[in-house]
Amino acid sequence: MKVEVKKIDKIKRKLQIEVAGEEFLKEKSIGSTVYYPLSLHMQECFAYLGYSEGDFPHSELAAEESLALPIYTELTEEMIGYVVDSIVEFHVG
Repeated sequence: MKVEVKKIDKIKRKLQIEVAGEEFLKEKSIGSTVYYPLSLHMQECFAYLGYSEGDFPHSELAAEESLALPIYTELTEEMIGYVVDSIVEFHVG
């Protein structure tokens, strides 16, 4: 599959932000992960369904931009505020 240079640059930039963001959150002791780095319809196990890139653009965008953050019943308002403030600090500086 041939990938456009523009798309490669976008992927590289995304990975730089992702890695920097994950490291930043790790330093703040905030867990994070990417659950679905590839849209479900693009995964090999679903290839038999015959879908291809572009068939589900919203799903593909979510896979590109989503990062899972802590979520569980024991999270306090203070903990939630810490996560939110840390994310704002990363993006705003």
